[in-house]
Amino acid sequence: MKTLRNLIGLTALLLSFNMTASHIIGGDVYYEYVGNQPGRQIGDYKITMVIYRESTGIPLNSPLSTSAIALRIEAVNCNYSFNLTMPRVGNEFSAGALGAFDCIDSTDLSPTQRIPKPTVNKFEQIVNLAGTSCNNFIMYFHGNARPNNYTNVPNGDDFYFEAGLDKRNGHNTSPIFLNSPVNYACSGSYQIYQQYAIEPDGDSIRYELIQPRNTAARTINYLPSWSHTRPVSVDDTNGPFTLDPNTGTLTFLPMLPPGVQYEVSTFAIGVYEYRFDSTYQVWDEVGYTTREIQIVVRAQCLPIVNQGVKLNASMQGT
Repeated sequence: MKTLRNLIGLTALLLSFNMTASHIIGGDVYYEYVGNQPGRQIGDYKITMVIYRESTGIPLNSPLSTSAIALRIEAVNCNYSFNLTMPRVGNEFSAGALGAFDCIDSTDLSPTQRIPKPTVNKFEQIVNLAGTSCNNFIMYFHGNARPNNYTNVPNGDDFYFEAGLDKRNGHNTSPIFLNSPVNYACSGSYQIYQQYAIEPDGDSIRYELIQPRNTAARTINYLPSWSHTRPVSVDDTNGPFTLDPNTGTLTFLPMLPPGVQYEVSTFAIGVYEYRFDSTYQVWDEVGYTTREIQIVVRAQCLPIVNQGVKLNASMQGT
């Protein structure tokens, strides 16, 4: 699988694929093997892609239609590639329904200082990967453009994320994220942000902070004072930006510089999946997925956050 990741950049560099989108601020793609389920065929995979976009941008679109989007699937070391039509599942909805603004005010500071208000878009499709001798696949989305209000990276760049599958050791289901790739926090409030990736096959997984990318072959350079391991302004002494590689738990204490009212940051996480090879006594990487996440930090919390937990004495109970 290490070979798979080493070749991804070269393959995708030679085969450029781009979707027209607007103000994409986060997303991920993952796959589930369903060939062992009733009514399905051997080699069937269900691909799921979730995209978060800034609601003020134009709607997502592609060369296909406004109700579907395209994902690129390529096989490393094989002359095998195609665009997979991904129909939308349900309607686009506000991330506010997922609790995005439980801690901070969503009101813009000014017409030029906007607080991102993301919407959620989910796409799914079944694809059969049994009709080829290829074993190593990548599934990726490449869109444009990023918003122009980021604090920690250059604005207006492209957006890219991917998942990888190596089925030399059998069929596989990738790690699956259960939470959203957007986080809203207030300065001075300690954050515990769990990624909640599950692995249905029982394989071991490892989390890693990675460089965001604008294509498969190009990473995004952070502006001074930030990096892919410190993408948010934090209290480096009392609350550095830390990712537990075993649990996926992010902990940090956001701390805006004096006079700064808000910060919009992006960073990326990779989740890598390993399966033990009892013949050679080694752990093989059999799959992975990446996601890009946006974090918005405001100088003030909502008043209810500072009030802490309250006891409702009128509630009945024993």
